[in-house]
Amino acid sequence: MRRISNYGGPLLAVCLTLTGLAPVLADTTETVTTRTTTSVAPAPLTLSGSTYVVVDPLSGAIKGDYISGTRVIDGLPLSNSYVVMDKVSRRMVGTFDANGNLVDISSVPAASNFVVSIDSRRTGLEREIDRLLAAGQITSAQAAAMRGDIGNLFPETTLSRTVTYTNAMAVDAGLNTVESRLRLFPLAQKTYTSKVIMPKFVTINGQVVLPDALTYRKMQLERRMEDEFAFGHLTKDQFTQLKTDMVEISSKDASYRAAGSINDANAALEAADLNALQAKMEQYVASVNATMRIGNK
Repeated sequence: MRRISNYGGPLLAVCLTLTGLAPVLADTTETVTTRTTTSVAPAPLTLSGSTYVVVDPLSGAIKGDYISGTRVIDGLPLSNSYVVMDKVSRRMVGTFDANGNLVDISSVPAASNFVVSIDSRRTGLEREIDRLLAAGQITSAQAAAMRGDIGNLFPETTLSRTVTYTNAMAVDAGLNTVESRLRLFPLAQKTYTSKVIMPKFVTINGQVVLPDALTYRKMQLERRMEDEFAFGHLTKDQFTQLKTDMVEISSKDASYRAAGSINDANAALEAADLNALQAKMEQYVASVNATMRIGNK
């Protein structure tokens, strides 16, 4: 087997960090297990049949069109701090190795500092959940649900598993979702953790994508409906009505995009529908919260 020195050592530490594994100490003896890990070179990626753009995952900014064979963009060398996205499906497909070569994002190991940052963010979110629970701002059930969501992002694995860029991006996208839920509570701190990737990156059917503004807003509203209902801030009838309204908006969206993209006029109509839906939800939540405060007096 061939060892790639650039990844072997850091990946062992990365896997330990991401999975929460630690050595077990007995009262009188210490057992040390030596494991050998290997990694393979990231798979080269050849793109065809679509238009691709280079994206900064931290900001979500599109840096420019990807031109096959190029190793620079905006006059700067391409590196694994950038990703390549299919302009039509908005699916993340590749990144770059140390030499600026395009490689499959599902095979390239994530940089160790990237994974350590994600693990640090996980710790920050768990600490905030504990703080809100201790302050009586959330219930034990709510805390357990959010801890469970975080735990599901970090499944048990073995030390031989490589943490790929896709794995890491999907985990941080999931942490973005947990953070958005925490922010539903008025006393939640707003700056307790730093995002590793732009919140607009989401995972759909195992693929990391950057949805357009309208699609992302719909996803946000749907997620908030689910969370507000789960946290008792919406009645069942209110939740059902909001979901029905969203189905109607999604049906219109499908017809707007029948030709492949949505024009400015229809985008404005959909944005107005989403504004009205959000206003209705805010009104529902305010009425339920007011009733709860009256009941607690």
